[in-house]
Amino acid sequence: MNGSTYETVSRLAQQAGTLYFAVIFAVAIGWALWPKHKAAYDDGLRDAIGKVMDEWGFRYPGISDVEHVYFYAATSATPDLVRRYFQQAHTLGREFGLPAAQRTAAVSPAA
Repeated sequence: MNGSTYETVSRLAQQAGTLYFAVIFAVAIGWALWPKHKAAYDDGLRDAIGKVMDEWGFRYPGISDVEHVYFYAATSATPDLVRRYFQQAHTLGREFGLPAAQRTAAVSPAA
């Protein structure tokens, strides 16, 4: 092979590899964001958060009881929903450390 043929084949191989990666990436993202797979994606996300934050961030230093509250789509929520999110976060922060019997019932902000 002369130099120009090698460069042409090399360039085509690079472009094919890039195209292959882009297609596989698009398929993976499309699968994850498809509405039918939302529950599996959310479960996986919760598992990852639980592993990183709970086990490494809280349980390692000795905090054994960890609860999560998810504020979904807070950046694009209506002003009323954001206000309820802030109220719920304020109540959770104020009652942090109280025994369960002394806490007020946590109400979902969507209610």
